[in-house]
Amino acid sequence: TSQGFILPDDSVTLEFEEGSSFKGATVRVDTSIPIRTYIEVTRLSQSDEKGDMMAFFQIFGDDILSDWNVKGKKAPHDPIPADGAGFQEIDIKFALEIFRQWNKAVSEPTDPLAPDSGNSSQSEREQVEATAAP
Repeated sequence: TSQGFILPDDSVTLEFEEGSSFKGATVRVDTSIPIRTYIEVTRLSQSDEKGDMMAFFQIFGDDILSDWNVKGKKAPHDPIPADGAGFQEIDIKFALEIFRQWNKAVSEPTDPLAPDSGNSSQSEREQVEATAAP
């Protein structure tokens, strides 16, 4: 009997640069999500429709946001929940920065490709373009 491969449950902690308004925030997001969720969140994030934007924030908060240390401005002792409703309570600039960093984390490969036959000075893209050139 074969055990089969179990997909990993990966997440990353986002970092905010020195001097950022969000320095000190700790935001953990899932990076192992179904392709359909990625496509839906990306599509909704590019829409101008109010309903789509609300659905984007709800889905991102419920399905991708796992944890954070964010508290409200009006109630600094009360943490904002790390879910869809909580994601809709935060500053738009902060929400979009979280989305930008998450999108970068899931879009870029985590492991660099092995160098091809010792020619590590050329990127894979440059190698493909060089071989495709007439």
